[in-house]
Amino acid sequence: MKRLKPIHYTAILALLFVITYTITVGVLYPNTLRMMEANCWIDDYVLQFFRWPFVGAFIMSLPMCAAIAVVAYILTLCRLSRFMPLSVIVALALAYIYPPDAEYHWDGDTRLFDNSMKTDEQIYTYQRLADERQWDGLTRQIRKDGNANTTLGIKYLLLAESASGTLCDNLFSYPIKETEDLLFRGFRSTVSCTFNRQFYDNIGIWDECYHQAQEYSMCLEDFCLQSIRQMIDYSIKEHEWQVAEKLLTVLDEALFEGEFVSSRQALVNEGRKKYPRNDAPLRQDNFVTGYSLQNEMAHNFQYHIGDSVKIQEYIICCMLIRKKVGQACKSISFLPRYAGKAMEELPLPLRQAIEILQTQGQALRDEPSGTYAYFLYNTEIPEQESRFDPETIN
Repeated sequence: MKRLKPIHYTAILALLFVITYTITVGVLYPNTLRMMEANCWIDDYVLQFFRWPFVGAFIMSLPMCAAIAVVAYILTLCRLSRFMPLSVIVALALAYIYPPDAEYHWDGDTRLFDNSMKTDEQIYTYQRLADERQWDGLTRQIRKDGNANTTLGIKYLLLAESASGTLCDNLFSYPIKETEDLLFRGFRSTVSCTFNRQFYDNIGIWDECYHQAQEYSMCLEDFCLQSIRQMIDYSIKEHEWQVAEKLLTVLDEALFEGEFVSSRQALVNEGRKKYPRNDAPLRQDNFVTGYSLQNEMAHNFQYHIGDSVKIQEYIICCMLIRKKVGQACKSISFLPRYAGKAMEELPLPLRQAIEILQTQGQALRDEPSGTYAYFLYNTEIPEQESRFDPETIN
């Protein structure tokens, strides 16, 4: 049997490397790779292929194969051809040092199998599940990952409760101390902007969703494919036809966005016929950084903005968190979601609040952890929301 030459061994090893790397990265970090496509600029041609994780992983393996070829060639020039198969070690080292990064900053701060990479993949998974409104799957995934007690995990679990209509029922089973725990306020990052957008998407406040999508792109220092797509969809929901068309013109420059552009243009054309004028109330004074959450939700309810049922639940939850028991009980009578319901039909925290109010704070002192009564008697809350505390601001 004829022996293979070193160059043939090297080629076989390089092929095995490409296959192994593509499968490994595609399986371990599919959502991270998708985010590379989502975050790319219009003129980032190659990154647009990363919408398919295994294609993106294959593309990432090619520079490492080029390194194999360069090292093999150098060994040949040095008359060390018999060592050519060892050039694959260079590719393995590069694969370990330069893993995928959703914002494609391959700066060597992370490693292929380290906890930072795994955490990022978990975050992108939560974001995808929330965008797809897979609330049960999101809850299971967070608990499976062991992140039910992390800051982001708690926020996503509470968001899933709101989307499922069970926020008030289960709110105090979570380690929450103030309304600021329900979303991110007072600082900006890609993670906080994404969550805040999904928070407002859940309650149908489209102009704030648009704002958070725009803020997300500013965190990347330029508009990206993902934020443009989102801004187009929210513009359509707000009946802002001119804004949507201008953004569609920009997105039409991208490689794989033809179907998206044509479908949204059809929605714009249809929408113009039904709603030639945009009579939606202006809310530019009420962005997420404007008011306390309770006042913001009350504003939305008063002016009939967004999903009234979910907003009413947030209003009640804010009152309970702030320990405004009397105010919460009084609000039951004029919030349609709760007005006229029998006592047993109200969420347990509200029933406990009513009983505590009726006994002037003497009832239910022995209730276990996870109940509103336990929260009321045993949890210290800030006198004012931390975002409005001058000491925390400075």
